[in-house]
Amino acid sequence: MPIPPLDGSHILKNLLPYELARGYEKLERYSFIFLIIILMTPILHYIFVPLQKFIFGIFQGIVNILL
Repeated sequence: MPIPPLDGSHILKNLLPYELARGYEKLERYSFIFLIIILMTPILHYIFVPLQKFIFGIFQGIVNILL
């Protein structure tokens, strides 16, 4: 996840144009609070559970074809 305390933020910052990267750096001071809110609420559940089910369905389909 490209939230500034995490490593994905450094990758995203290097991929952004200069002006957007500077604006993204300004958000770093609030990023820890944002990360705590994300971890303490069920927001991630609504994002990752459907994604997990989708990927599992793909793998299950591949296994069914092979067997």
